[in-house]
Amino acid sequence: MFKDKKYYDVYIYIFLAISSFCINFYVGSNGVFPVDTFIHYDNGYRILLGDVPIKDYWIVHGFIIDYMQAIFFKIFGNNWYSYLIHSSLFNVIITIFSYYIFKFLKVDTSFAFILSISISILAYPVSGTPFLDLHSTYFSLLATYFIILGVVRDENSYWLFGSILLCLAFFSKQVPAAYTIFGLSFVCLFISISEKKFNILIYFILGATLFLFLFLLFLKFNEIKFFDFVLQIFLSPSTIGTSRYDLYDLSFKNVILDFKFIYVILIPIILINLNKLIKEKKYYKSKDFKIFLIISVFSLSTLIHQIYTKNQIYIFSLIPILSGFFLYYIQSNSFKFKKFYIYLVIFFCIFVTFKYHIRFNDERKFHELSNVNISNN
Repeated sequence: MFKDKKYYDVYIYIFLAISSFCINFYVGSNGVFPVDTFIHYDNGYRILLGDVPIKDYWIVHGFIIDYMQAIFFKIFGNNWYSYLIHSSLFNVIITIFSYYIFKFLKVDTSFAFILSISISILAYPVSGTPFLDLHSTYFSLLATYFIILGVVRDENSYWLFGSILLCLAFFSKQVPAAYTIFGLSFVCLFISISEKKFNILIYFILGATLFLFLFLLFLKFNEIKFFDFVLQIFLSPSTIGTSRYDLYDLSFKNVILDFKFIYVILIPIILINLNKLIKEKKYYKSKDFKIFLIISVFSLSTLIHQIYTKNQIYIFSLIPILSGFFLYYIQSNSFKFKKFYIYLVIFFCIFVTFKYHIRFNDERKFHELSNVNISNN
């Protein structure tokens, strides 16, 4: 079909961009949920009018999404389509960056393409419209990708950009970003000490310091009291979070069964790396093990957050994301029936994508529209 192989990937990127934009734009237009759907619409509009978060209106989450939405309103006008363009473009970024990472790790092009399509269906379309948990999660994912690039390419600048992206994630919503920041900080420290590459740690800290400096300038410029910031971003949300943890009843269902398909992919990745760690004395210094640590931190952080959150489950995009890394480890190691495992993972991913597409994109379960006849709109 594509005679010029030079542009083969370009055609794929264009297709992924268009398809991921369109699927989210369509799903986001199909029903709304009061308050949750419009929270960033209202805040983005207030910023456009000159209001400042924290000072002029109360928030319990970060304000990055609100300012991003204000920019979209400024460019495309104050309308519903501007709102959907925001989340749809974010879905595009997640999708094409995932494809890039899979290709970078030398996953077969056809498999990388299929998994990226699955990500585009299961990532932002779950909500369709801008939502704080999703922005926090996917900024963290982008940070994870940057740090993986930093490990494989051995370039410190990726750690700096990864750190900045983690800050953007935190100021979108404090969790799950805080869990990922905590875990990746230890990974950074481990790699710095084990490899005696302390520049990694310096660049990682530098990214956060730069962001913090710009943030303090933002507070100063907008005359926002530091105590008000601490109260609204840390103290008030912590009281809500504490009550949720206290009242939450952990069970086999909400810890295991609700995420069984994620564990189907995550557990084999863990077992492969533990096996190599036991057999190879210096495996802990290998790039494969570092990638494992990084992707495990992100996966476990989102799982912990999702287990304790009161929202509907939105992290099923972890399945195709982890599937890409599973294929990487299968292809990098000598396994019997390697092709069988690869095709099994791909068909499993297609099945799961179809299943959750029906439940979350068609039936709009995340926004509590499963029992609503949307055709009556």
